[in-house]
Amino acid sequence: MKSPEELQAAKRAMAERCEAIAKQEMEQHGVSVRHFRSRLGGRAFIKQREIEAPHPRTRRSLYVFLHEVAHIALRHRRGKPRHVEEMEAWKWAREAMRRHGIPVPRRSTQAAREHVAYKIHQAEARGAGHISPEARRFARGSRMADPSRWAGRTA
Repeated sequence: MKSPEELQAAKRAMAERCEAIAKQEMEQHGVSVRHFRSRLGGRAFIKQREIEAPHPRTRRSLYVFLHEVAHIALRHRRGKPRHVEEMEAWKWAREAMRRHGIPVPRRSTQAAREHVAYKIHQAEARGAGHISPEARRFARGSRMADPSRWAGRTA
């Protein structure tokens, strides 16, 4: 078992690694941070090439951070359905973490599936004519992919 000092050192090393990866991806894709959020959520401002995201200090926060970078790297400008853009951004973020040798936590993978499932639900509630089969497959296994969960809810 590791000592408290060893655990703190490992936590600091992971934070430094995550921040270095985030910096590298931001520089590569010409992205800057508008604001660091205290929660695990974010937003991309495509035209300004800016994001709001959590400090990338853990694997979970790095995954969210890279998801927001992905919206800019993939040039998402609402030309595609939102559920497709979100799925693409989560896949891009996952691949970026793999390239850097950082495993995506299961909990984060599940949260990404839930997010896409919710965007699918919103699209259906608004009368979308087509839902991407790839996005449905991506969301499969999420609790939110079950239509009975949405009975009586509006988007």
